Amino acid sequence: MKTVALLLALPLAACGATQQPLLANAPRPNVAAAAGVTAAAAAALTLASPSSVQQKPEDKINEDTRPQEVNESVPSDVFDRLDAQSTGSDASTKAASAPAAKKKKAAPARLPSPKEAVEQTQPSAADVPAN
Repeated sequence: MKTVALLLALPLAACGATQQPLLANAPRPNVAAAAGVTAAAAAALTLASPSSVQQKPEDKINEDTRPQEVNESVPSDVFDRLDAQSTGSDASTKAASAPAAKKKKAAPARLPSPKEAVEQTQPSAADVPAN
C-alpha cells in the first residue's frame, strides 16, 4: 500500500503539486541558438536541393502508387450534350438543358434625388403663412 501511495505522490510532486514544479530551476536552452541551428538546417536543405524549395506538398507524386481500375461508365448522351454546348451548334439541345422558366426581375425602386426628397418632405414657401 505504501508503494502505491509513493508511486502516486511522485508524479504529483513532479508536476507541481508542491509550491513549485520539480524542474522549475532547471537551465533553459538559449532561444537564439536554437533559431540559428534551425536556420542553418534550412539553408543546408536548400543548398542540397534547390528545386524542392518551390515544390508544394500537393505537387509531390508518390511513385509507389499503382493505376486503379475504374468500373464506372458515362452514358453517351452526356457527351453529346457537352459537345453541343461547347460548339453551340445545336440550339434545341441547349433549350432542353436550360431551365424551363426564368422569373422576371422586378423593376428596382426609384430613389428620388436629394432635391426631390427635400421638396417632398419640406413645405414650400407658398404653403407657409406670412405673419
